[in-house]
Amino acid sequence: MTTVYCTGEFSFDIADVSDENLDAEFRRRKELVSVLKGEWQEGLEEKEAADFSASELVAALNGKGLELNPWAFEVYRMIAEGRTEDAMDAMRSEIPQLAPPSHERALADLLTGRTSAHG
Repeated sequence: MTTVYCTGEFSFDIADVSDENLDAEFRRRKELVSVLKGEWQEGLEEKEAADFSASELVAALNGKGLELNPWAFEVYRMIAEGRTEDAMDAMRSEIPQLAPPSHERALADLLTGRTSAHG
């Protein structure tokens, strides 16, 4: 079967389109997105950092543009070492508009119902 696509400019008054037609098209597209999303998610494979070499991880980070922000590597290392307090302080020194770590901890504690071990 051959499929032919035609494109062109057109205009219409949305008020002239019936609610039934809009609802039907919305449902059709919503179902299609749901099917496509399901197929896409089924194809995903769960990966962990241990599944990659150090050079692959560095290359992925470089691909995200982090070489423009060398402090991000230091922060990433601090997080990996469990030094989240130091990492948060380092991030805040580079991005002053971030809330202080104490505020972020208080918010996280409020959301999780835990009490932070830090002041």
